[in-house]
Amino acid sequence: MRKLSLTVIILLITGFSGLSAQTDTLSTVSSFDAPSTHLWGVTYDGTNLWISESHPAKIFKMNTQGNVLDSFDLERQNITGITFVNDSLWVLSSVPTSDSTINGTNYPVYPVYHVNKNTGEILDSLNTAPEFSSSYSLWGLCEKDDYFYISVDGGFGPSMLKINRFTGSDTILYAQVKGMTVISDSIWAVSYFDKEISITNGTNMNVKYYTTFRATDLTYDGNNFWMTDTAANKIKKIEAVNISGLENNVPNNELSVFPNPAGDHIRIETGNVRPEGILKIFNEKGKLIRQMETKTCQNSQKINVSGLQSGMYIITLEGKQGNSAIRFVKQ
Repeated sequence: MRKLSLTVIILLITGFSGLSAQTDTLSTVSSFDAPSTHLWGVTYDGTNLWISESHPAKIFKMNTQGNVLDSFDLERQNITGITFVNDSLWVLSSVPTSDSTINGTNYPVYPVYHVNKNTGEILDSLNTAPEFSSSYSLWGLCEKDDYFYISVDGGFGPSMLKINRFTGSDTILYAQVKGMTVISDSIWAVSYFDKEISITNGTNMNVKYYTTFRATDLTYDGNNFWMTDTAANKIKKIEAVNISGLENNVPNNELSVFPNPAGDHIRIETGNVRPEGILKIFNEKGKLIRQMETKTCQNSQKINVSGLQSGMYIITLEGKQGNSAIRFVKQ
């Protein structure tokens, strides 16, 4: 078992090229009842659907007609996100394996499990401690370019982790999503409350479609989205969409803060990002502590934080070029 350390890196997405933005509401083509009472995640292996039941934790292999082909239990777990990395099945558990003490505070350590898709045996695991909250749980899971992307607490506050599954480096990102899948080298995500299907790379969200129901996860079979409607306890096939030719445009922009740890003042530098926008400071519970407008002509700004209690905080910049976030510690 490997323990992942948390190193903050910021990924800022300013736009995407390819298909033009869509605002269509997609209709349901067909649906079938979930084989469980606590439906959560869905993924596609090229032939069949794989469904996760959160509690009691169970994985179902199903064909696209809704027939259960196989299933297995994962005892003492609470499985949410599910994805394939090549031919390997990985699942996300919101049951912590232990606590990690950082600066005198205990944080839960959550696992991502590599599971034998034939037997359900746990083959390997990655542990991560989402240090910016001691109470958040992990929800959605996908993998892209050797990184796991994990949505945290369903989209409240800065709420995504990017984890290198080989080196262990962690990133806090800004996107507020629930379930995720990778299509044509792009991360597609579903937003539960807004009923949106978006493209994201962890920071900015480019809304492409809307749904008529709230979904916890989605996958794609090459023509159609498949989504989990937990309220109705159904897996739904959504009308075909053409995403061919879609490409991400990811410029190298970042937000930085120093000194870190901080005393009475911090300085925010926006790098190549146009600085106008709204700066927000959240505490480690995700509560908004302060917000202010940034100056349009200064890429470096000094902020008085003497009134903040000691602890960890997250600063976000919401601007015309997208959103970014970074963590700092107040001594």
